[in-house]
Amino acid sequence: MSDITANVVVSMPSQLFTMARSFKAVAGGKIYIGKIDTNPVNPENQIQVFVENEDGSHVPVSQPIIINAAGYPVYNGQIAKFVTVQGHSMAIYDAYGTQQFYYPNVLKYDPDQLQVKLADPSDGFGDSLVAVKQPGDGTVARTVHDKIAERYTIDDFLIPGDVDDTEAFRRAIKHSQVSGQIVYGSSGRTYKISGELQLVDQITGAVARIHGAGRNSSFITPIGDFDAAVKAWGLGWGSSGGGAAFGVEFCGFTITSNNTANFTGNGLDIRRVGLWSLFSDLKIHYVGGIGLYAQSVFDHSLKSIEVRGTGGLGVKIYESKPTDPDGFQENSFLEISDVHAIGCNGGYTQIEIDGGDSFKFERLKPSEGTLGVDLKGIARGFTFHDTYCDGQIFDSSIENIGISISSSCSDINVKGGRVWNIKYAVDVSAGGCNVSGINLAYDSPAGSDVYAVLARPSIDRMLSVDAGLRIKNEAPFFVSAPIQAASHQYTPTISNVNVGAGSIYGAYNKLGNKLKIYVHVDFGGGSSVSGAIAVTTPVAATKTSFVNGCLFDTSDNKSYPIQGYIKAGEMGITLTHSGGLVTDISPFPLSASDMIHLDGEYWIDTVQP
Repeated sequence: MSDITANVVVSMPSQLFTMARSFKAVAGGKIYIGKIDTNPVNPENQIQVFVENEDGSHVPVSQPIIINAAGYPVYNGQIAKFVTVQGHSMAIYDAYGTQQFYYPNVLKYDPDQLQVKLADPSDGFGDSLVAVKQPGDGTVARTVHDKIAERYTIDDFLIPGDVDDTEAFRRAIKHSQVSGQIVYGSSGRTYKISGELQLVDQITGAVARIHGAGRNSSFITPIGDFDAAVKAWGLGWGSSGGGAAFGVEFCGFTITSNNTANFTGNGLDIRRVGLWSLFSDLKIHYVGGIGLYAQSVFDHSLKSIEVRGTGGLGVKIYESKPTDPDGFQENSFLEISDVHAIGCNGGYTQIEIDGGDSFKFERLKPSEGTLGVDLKGIARGFTFHDTYCDGQIFDSSIENIGISISSSCSDINVKGGRVWNIKYAVDVSAGGCNVSGINLAYDSPAGSDVYAVLARPSIDRMLSVDAGLRIKNEAPFFVSAPIQAASHQYTPTISNVNVGAGSIYGAYNKLGNKLKIYVHVDFGGGSSVSGAIAVTTPVAATKTSFVNGCLFDTSDNKSYPIQGYIKAGEMGITLTHSGGLVTDISPFPLSASDMIHLDGEYWIDTVQP
């Protein structure tokens, strides 16, 4: 029975009253109950006394309370339990009217007043009266009020019964602006707003930090129509970004309008926002305007944002021009990762970027549009890593484009990624650009040729493109970097391959103790493959090395990435695909008009030519 904790004393609910100088019942005596530190015999000092019934109900009784012959207080001759709701004084008299006892304060705390104080939301009451101490060495006791105040939620500012949460949300934003604290949204909560939520105080410039419970848990729904659901507008743009808003945070919400005809504004509208700001873990669905609009922004991040089904562009990033009312205000050093724009703008352009400097894009995903990303204005020094573009399929007469780079841009790098339902992965009109590692997954419209790069006539500087990528060259001045480097020709031998009426081309260039190699094989009529494919090199490798390449299947317009390895001391590159050898049947049966491209470097002895 050691698991039983017995600590409730069994006792009589009715107390026995005895004489002061002898252990005898105060038979026929009287009990008076009054206010603390007063004479309870006087009626004006008396307080209400109740009899507590067995069912817990209470009946008020008059004073004095009579003591029976056995020394117990009685009501209508029956022993009863008498209670009050507050601390009190008590006087006990015997049957002859002699005072036996007087207690100025029977109860040292006032339960009625304590309940009132605990229920009082005023400062200094309520949870301010309750202490808490976290377990562990070195922790210090605080009030529950101080502990709870570490975390505010939007619901702390809501008025019960309100059907419009706009003002409550604005009060939450104001608290964050004044205190600097993050204010959190509640899980499973939809906040209905009839006006904009401005995260930057338009007088003081103070910024808010608002975090929902996650984009699948906290929701903002516009009711009515206004120009933007959520705004973050800095006050201006002085020297070195002075006047811009720093440290704005808005994360973990879905902004959604169920009917774009009812709400024509933008979802999230960011202007003149700079360092230490963060916009992440967001969904913006079915608003009538632009999903995500950013103007004159710098040195912060847009992360994990899904924009879907908007009436306007999914995403627009705009660098204001000298002719604009605010004058020129640059976009620079923006990090954009895992931002998706899906089925926006009626299925046409999904993302538009008009000007900017040194942007970094990771895993951008424009989908279900004729143009994935439209780069225009003075955009320079951008790098796209692993972009995924999926074109529209509602109009087969339109040639879908993944990324379009206008002639006003410069030095744009597109590295890796995948395109689907796309005619041209990258449409380039600017100079100094680089395109590499793109996987052409499918063609659109069906049956047409697809290209990794469409090189336009306006190109005025070298365009660098992987040798394995398919190019449609319209430019009068166009040089692919691998071809430029291949200054020495040689004729490689391709083992187990008969190219028939096709051709084999090889070239290399020595770069210190590295050899840059380029091999191109066209399969012609009568070609055949009898086994695993290997390619001879002009000189032996000093270390085991790897080169990249691709196979192009003309029959269904698909490119397959391959890798080649050359062992130390050998003069042959063995081709592999997905961990297996490239053969007559893997990854597909090679036939007329198919191609092999190799482009890479391997280590050599510096004394070799």
